[in-house]
Amino acid sequence: MDNFAHMKPFILFGSSIMIIIILISAVAFINKKNEIPEKHIEVVLRDLGHQLLLTAKDSSSRVLPIKKLDKNTYRISFQNNFNFISDTLINLVQRTFQKNALANDYIVNLRSCKQNETVLAFEINSKKENLTPCRGRKLEIGCYVIEIDLLQKTKFNFFLLLLLIIPLGVVGFYVKNKFGKKEEKEAIFDNKDYIQLGSFRFYADNNVLKIENNNITLSEKETKH
Repeated sequence: MDNFAHMKPFILFGSSIMIIIILISAVAFINKKNEIPEKHIEVVLRDLGHQLLLTAKDSSSRVLPIKKLDKNTYRISFQNNFNFISDTLINLVQRTFQKNALANDYIVNLRSCKQNETVLAFEINSKKENLTPCRGRKLEIGCYVIEIDLLQKTKFNFFLLLLLIIPLGVVGFYVKNKFGKKEEKEAIFDNKDYIQLGSFRFYADNNVLKIENNNITLSEKETKH
């Protein structure tokens, strides 16, 4: 029993760590499930490229395979040269993204293939004012690529914080209670107000009977007898 009592804090601490790891893994799994599948993003972006070509009266050339440049950035390329008005691209992106629930916040860059320079750019942001500085411009026929950066929202996960607080609170309560009792016992035995009963010391104010290193807490009924 003494060994178990000695190991109890370590068992409790280890169990709390395991609970925290399991909860963090569960939240990560839920977030992973909520992520938009890559294939869905690719289909939506290909449809966007197709609609843009149709507005340029091109129904025969192809949208080339979508390239993922980094974690959140994608590139749409085209087989042939074409031209369009900047408002067409802005409106098409907004309408397509809203229809397919792809993203609320994103930055779009239209680049020329040869010079790799930005021809036009705009930002749609649900939390701030949209930036569409290139409206009304008619682009000449040329080779273009569209790069779309899907902006990630930074969310403070209160649910995860709550899950972390619960086991940590249990550990904290146990430690506080453990040390509180220890301090209480030390305060008892610093007290000189006791009754000597043979080899025992009886602390009447605390109903504690002490012999050497053993402490016995008595009930009120036992104390009266």
